[in-house]
Amino acid sequence: MKCRFALLAVLMLVGCASVPATFHDLAAVAPAPGELTSGASLLVGPVTLPAGVDHPQLVLEQADGRLLLAEEQRWVASLPRLLAQAVALDLSRQSGLGTVYAWPQPALAQTDFSLLLDVRVFRLAPGKEAELEAGWRLLAKGRDRPLLTGVFHAREAVTGGQVSDVVKAQARLLDKLAQFLSAKFCEQIRLSPAGTF
Repeated sequence: MKCRFALLAVLMLVGCASVPATFHDLAAVAPAPGELTSGASLLVGPVTLPAGVDHPQLVLEQADGRLLLAEEQRWVASLPRLLAQAVALDLSRQSGLGTVYAWPQPALAQTDFSLLLDVRVFRLAPGKEAELEAGWRLLAKGRDRPLLTGVFHAREAVTGGQVSDVVKAQARLLDKLAQFLSAKFCEQIRLSPAGTF
C-alpha cells in the first residue's frame, strides 16, 4: 500500500514539473496607416492548409529534416484563423483600405470580394528558415469564375535559434504575401463599386 502511495506521489510530482506551453501568434507586420479609407469589402479566407501542419501545436522541421510536433509550442488560435487575420490586417494596412475582414465573419452579409488562400507549404525550420507557398483566388460577389488567380512562394532566413524567431520569420512572409496581393488588386478594389472590377 505504501508503495502505491509513493508511486502516486512521484507521478504527481512529475506531472507538476512538466514544461508549460508557450503560445505563438502570427501578428501583422505592416505598420498601421494614419487613416483608412472605405471601399468595396474584401473577406480574406477561408484558408486551407496541408493536413500535416494544421494542428494546435507547431510543426517544426529538425536539422535532419524530420518533423516534430512540439507539444509545448502552441498556436494561440486555429492556424487557418491566424493566417486569415494576419493577411487581412497586413492587406488593410498596406492598401489603406478599411473594409478588409478575416474569415469567418458570421455577422457580415456577403462581401463584395473574397480572397481564398490555399497554403501548400508552411515550413518552420528553427535556426534555418521559414517558407510559405500559397495559391490564391480573388472572387467577386455574383460571379462564378475567379477574377484573378496566382501563386505566391517565398523563403525567409532565420537568424536566431528560438522557436519565436522562426514564427516571426513566417509572419514576415505573410506580410510579403499581403504586399504581393495588394499590388495585384487592392487599388482596383478601392476604386470599384460593389461587385465590379
